[in-house]
Amino acid sequence: MLLCHDHPSLGYRLKGLPIPEADERTSAQVRRLLARVVEAICPKLVVHGHWHHAYETERNGISIKGLDCDNTDRTVALLDLDTLEVEDWDLSDPARRR
Repeated sequence: MLLCHDHPSLGYRLKGLPIPEADERTSAQVRRLLARVVEAICPKLVVHGHWHHAYETERNGISIKGLDCDNTDRTVALLDLDTLEVEDWDLSDPARRR
């Protein structure tokens, strides 16, 4: 499992999320480095929050989960370390607010 801020370059882009050109260049460098890490360690799961946009995808046998922005229903997730199953933590559920 790899937990990181940005996502690795694994042949996909999130659409509709404009970012400044300078930030995109820097982020692209980081994503390429993370792709090398993924290649070296072969994680089954990558979790990140950089885009502040909840999504799930799979690339090359790797599950990728992006977390949403602060104070939304998909900004927090529970990870079962035995199975690597990820469950969104519903912040609006009073039973979950302990």
